[in-house]
Amino acid sequence: MKKENKPRKKMKASTLAAILLPISAVTLAAAIAVPILSNTYEGTLDTVFGSGKLTTIGGDSSKANYYNKEKNADATAKSVEHTKAIAEQGITLLKNDNCLPLSKDETISPLGYNYYHTDSVGGSANWNNSEVKTKSFAESLADTFHINSEIDNITKSIRTEEMKEKPGTEPMKVKAVNNWYRYLWTPVSGAYEGKESSFNNTIGVMVVARRSGEGADLKMDAFSDGTRHTLSLTNGELDCLRVSKTNAKKTILVINSVNAFEITDDIAALCDAII
Repeated sequence: MKKENKPRKKMKASTLAAILLPISAVTLAAAIAVPILSNTYEGTLDTVFGSGKLTTIGGDSSKANYYNKEKNADATAKSVEHTKAIAEQGITLLKNDNCLPLSKDETISPLGYNYYHTDSVGGSANWNNSEVKTKSFAESLADTFHINSEIDNITKSIRTEEMKEKPGTEPMKVKAVNNWYRYLWTPVSGAYEGKESSFNNTIGVMVVARRSGEGADLKMDAFSDGTRHTLSLTNGELDCLRVSKTNAKKTILVINSVNAFEITDDIAALCDAII
């Protein structure tokens, strides 16, 4: 028995739209997002894949002499000196109770999370292939002073916790530029418990850093542990200072922040020097 050929039904406009609209939306979003992300991470992409080379095809050769980017050693050296001058003028000595300058014979006991995580960007972390070599805070001190290896090993892998907002206050996780979120890590209290005697006859140096960037203001109200705001010391950081003040010969607090930091009388009493 011969089958009857039935005419094909035409696709409804609504069905076609339901198929094409999501595809078109995704394609349009990709067409917009890819150039934006490529420009944002141009340095990283150039480092990984190479920057490529422009080739002139046809045209007047006299108009093909483009600017050739070259490194100028003299300009680089002057930039380094200028940067050093800015750093020297920007460092402020807030307290010095017969502590600084230190003798090169002193032994440093590194303290806190930010000693090895200074929350700084640029320098050796940039993507411009700069030939200028930089040193971290920890490397600089290690080149000049003796380092208390027992305390240093604890500090390198110090136990931390992420600060949480107090219920009813501004949330900590706020989205910033490029889908970054603001955050604040702090050493847990008791990080050096049982190692107090290792601080004897050494200089305790603790670094406190606060990152601030585009798109998200610093949280300036309470955290769940009782910390008043971002620009004050956390309980874990205070605990580090107390351990050093009780057991070390001297205690130095280094504040790495572009914002004014709250230093109370109680905090100042725990430090022999504050920078």
